[in-house]
Amino acid sequence: MSIVRLGEVSSSVMGQAPPGKACNKEGVGTPFVKAGEFDERFPAIREWTTQPLKHARLGDVLICVVGATAGKINQGIECAIGRSVAAIRPDVRRLDSNYLYYFMRQKTDAMRSKSQGLAQGVITRDMIADIEIPLPHMEEQRRIAAILDQADELRRKRQRVIDRLNQLRQALFHEMFGDFVTNPMGWSTVKLGDVCSVGSSKRVFVDEFVDEGVPFYRGTEVGKLATGDFIEPDLFIAPNHYADLITHSGKPEIGDLLLPSICHDGRIWRVNNEKPFYFKDGRVLWIKKNEAIFDSEYLRNHLRNGNRPIVTAC
Repeated sequence: MSIVRLGEVSSSVMGQAPPGKACNKEGVGTPFVKAGEFDERFPAIREWTTQPLKHARLGDVLICVVGATAGKINQGIECAIGRSVAAIRPDVRRLDSNYLYYFMRQKTDAMRSKSQGLAQGVITRDMIADIEIPLPHMEEQRRIAAILDQADELRRKRQRVIDRLNQLRQALFHEMFGDFVTNPMGWSTVKLGDVCSVGSSKRVFVDEFVDEGVPFYRGTEVGKLATGDFIEPDLFIAPNHYADLITHSGKPEIGDLLLPSICHDGRIWRVNNEKPFYFKDGRVLWIKKNEAIFDSEYLRNHLRNGNRPIVTAC
């Protein structure tokens, strides 16, 4: 099996901004995809255009190339693409589209990290072309993609089960404690900041990352940990840098809560091990436990239910 540059087995079509009011929401023309329409696997279509813009094809892999979503991946459809999107077009004689999609999906965080060193977080055509990709023969590529398709379907089924369990949890929590906004049961309440520390970490800059050391988590990794997913960190800080940071800010302990700002579906990680790690300031909120006042698992469920006041036993 050889390893080649992606530019050797694919080409990239960079999107463009439509002129004026070239898009409509009435379904007239060609589907138009911007970075904001990236869904789990295929883009959501909210606009159409009649302008002759740069197009993606079925079999392309779409990648966000600008801003906070840079590096996010979708499978391609027949659509026009905005300037925040590029279409990676595989050479169908050498590279299977589904294999390329799964390969690029595991490159999302690395591409985003690399883009942050440039103005506006841009991923360029050259950056895409320079990615190294393992290239087994076509039959093996299709076999790998088929296995990953099955794993993806199992993951989606698991997520549906988790969603149903969350709905049940919310219903049970509401039945036991009532609606805390109207507080019909007359529970005593306090402001969260009065009973525990609420904040974040100290800033770590891009040029301070190292090849190995203490794992550094962004909102993406914290969100995955909140759902019990396995993560493989790709950012690290040096142990001596970590020691200096925690001297000033402390470190998360078992029972502390970390809330990623990029996850709007109630994902909160209750730290459950003592392995050293640090996390991104601003993108992750840190609530330190106060076992004398409340159980942090209770607080996690309370916050996931979207309630505002905090009930105490006093």
